[in-house]
Amino acid sequence: MSKLIYLINVEIRRYRWSLAAMVVILILFQQILLGISAGNTNIYIPYEEFFQSSGAVIVFGLAFAACCVLCIWSIVYNYHGSKSIYTLMALPQKRSFYYFSKLVTCLMFFLILITTQLLSALLGYALFAPHIRRVAEQSSVYGTTFRFDHAKNGLFLSFVRSDFFRLLFPLSSKSFFSSISILFAFVTGLLYGVLCERSKKYSRLILAAAQVGYGIYLVNYRITAADFFQRHQNLVIHGILMLLLTVLFIWGSIRLIRSSTIS
Repeated sequence: MSKLIYLINVEIRRYRWSLAAMVVILILFQQILLGISAGNTNIYIPYEEFFQSSGAVIVFGLAFAACCVLCIWSIVYNYHGSKSIYTLMALPQKRSFYYFSKLVTCLMFFLILITTQLLSALLGYALFAPHIRRVAEQSSVYGTTFRFDHAKNGLFLSFVRSDFFRLLFPLSSKSFFSSISILFAFVTGLLYGVLCERSKKYSRLILAAAQVGYGIYLVNYRITAADFFQRHQNLVIHGILMLLLTVLFIWGSIRLIRSSTIS
């Protein structure tokens, strides 16, 4: 176990600055877009609509793509320069440690990204929600007066109403299980696809591609279920299928590593 922890620490140290840059850029660009949008907002809109219309979701999508690139590069890196893949395969340790160090590191990349998105959303609400005001009408014996008022529970309700926030920060156990299973299946499928490419097992890339398509289908269902899907679908069943794919990808990846085909 100590060898596995050592390999994870090596991976984290190698990409700490890239990850830190991604975190800073995500928060900075989202706050800039929210600030620009707040300056152009003259009517009251809910915070989740304000957040989405500002383009902040697009920034998250770009950061998500950057995380995918980091995961791919974490494996491809060992084939360039000193070609450390040959050293890693020759070390007196379980070869599965090499895979699990990559897997844990990549999962940490995405968990840090999601945590950063939460902090950015909270910061955006604290900085720019005061600019989103509505006109409140107040009647009295002296006549009717108007005053600007802020929405009550705006932050909490934005996480309830927003499909984007509910996907990243589920409010129910079923949704949480679904989101976690989608993340695990995606990361393990991504690493499996890279290892298949490195080992020239191109036909097996079809399985990784199928998982991506299935994941997109589930995300689309989670986001647009009320509008486009008439029949309710069981998220637990979908989550179990995703976890089965996760186990399959882990098993297949370890087999590729143990057979030395990736080196």
